[in-house]
Amino acid sequence: MKSQISSLYGHWLIAESISFHWQNSLKASSFHLSTEHSRQVWQSLLYVVVEGYIDLGVRNDEIDAVLGNAVELQKLRRFRNATFHYQEDPFSAKYLDFKSDPNGELWVLKLNAAFRSFFERELPDHHFTEYVSQLSQAKNAGE
Repeated sequence: MKSQISSLYGHWLIAESISFHWQNSLKASSFHLSTEHSRQVWQSLLYVVVEGYIDLGVRNDEIDAVLGNAVELQKLRRFRNATFHYQEDPFSAKYLDFKSDPNGELWVLKLNAAFRSFFERELPDHHFTEYVSQLSQAKNAGE
């Protein structure tokens, strides 16, 4: 199971690296469309982690509590589909249902924090832990 969790962690790290770029771009003096696209890709990649978590049958109270919000989970799934599958309308309901939800952004942040805590507990000696630490330090240094 540890190797499966490590694989899931690798997918989370990919999403986390996009989050790193998104957060750094927020510090820029002017808005650029890539800032929003980075957030969109990060949030969509986080759903890939959710899929793996569910498929592996892993249980964690904190993650499960966040995923218990079936409405937000479904919106994130559809949003991921709108991001990674061709849509004739770039502002389809799949995209807008999530983006226009006032609770969606906070829910995704809680989900990401729950995964971060889970991986820190489950893989304290994993070589990726150092990478996440470096990302966090770089984020904090840029503030």
